[in-house]
Amino acid sequence: MNKFQSLKKRVKGKEIVNKIFYIKGDDIFDVGFHPGVVERSQRFHVKTNPINEEDQNRVQVVVSGTVQSVAAFHEYVRNNDVRIKPTGVMYQVTDLEPYDGEIDWTYENLSSVSYQLGKGFRVANTRLAEINQTINQKFDVMDTKFGVIGETLKRIEDKLPDIKKEL
Repeated sequence: MNKFQSLKKRVKGKEIVNKIFYIKGDDIFDVGFHPGVVERSQRFHVKTNPINEEDQNRVQVVVSGTVQSVAAFHEYVRNNDVRIKPTGVMYQVTDLEPYDGEIDWTYENLSSVSYQLGKGFRVANTRLAEINQTINQKFDVMDTKFGVIGETLKRIEDKLPDIKKEL
């Protein structure tokens, strides 16, 4: 390990570690794990990037920080539902394991943001289509109701000259 690498592994005299754990359960996809995990990671001063592993029905979480901050973050995720849209059924969190892979946090963060933006646009397009359909249905109902009222008012208006003559 060269001098730069040894400096990179320590921050303010504290050793930086890379660990990995997995989140497993029935309702772990499309419930806001990515933003929930990333938001909580800032609270614990750790870096992380959750990755869906749908083929294995789990979310992989690589985390980097001091030994204490990584452990505290892991415990928090284990004991508190961090999903943006909790379903009521708690997920399971595996134990921390060492992670020896190289982590390019710039790439990981940009990749995560791009993934979340794409997902957001897909969800927004679906929701906008549903909202448009609901609005059109409401207007159809209003047209039916107000059309009848409008016709009745028109008939009354047509009779007003006759009523004036009688008065």
